Amino acid sequence: MAARAPHPGPILDPGWLFLLAGLALLAATVILPAQEDAQQARFYVERTQAAEQHRLERLRRYTDYLEALKRGDEATVRSLAITQLNQSPENLTILVPPSDVAERSASVFPALEPAALVLPERHVEFSRLQTMALNDSSRLWLLAGGSLLVFIGLLPPSRRS
Repeated sequence: MAARAPHPGPILDPGWLFLLAGLALLAATVILPAQEDAQQARFYVERTQAAEQHRLERLRRYTDYLEALKRGDEATVRSLAITQLNQSPENLTILVPPSDVAERSASVFPALEPAALVLPERHVEFSRLQTMALNDSSRLWLLAGGSLLVFIGLLPPSRRS
């Protein structure tokens, strides 16, 4: 009986496709939640920085006002005397009608406050893979599926006789 020549196998073993697909699925299952956590942390840092800038602006305004009072700035002292002590110099006429005086606040603090704080918002749309990778129960299925694909990819090729 004549010996048969060995039959050449396929150029690309199909096991590699399963292996690569399994590794890609496992990598996505691990990397996507970490990436989402990092993006969420950046978002919180951005919000915190916006709040800090708002507080620093508020502090700067109050400090400037206090320094103006300590210097004895004429306009600041005159404004404070008019609003807080209801006194005005003899040569100064107040343009607010007497009927509106009761409705107006005498406090200087609203004028010192910066504009209202606007915090950045986060609107994110996830792909189906991201949604599954971020969900605890579906993440287990992705890990199991990826592991199964890697296992199938690592199986030795079948031999034909």
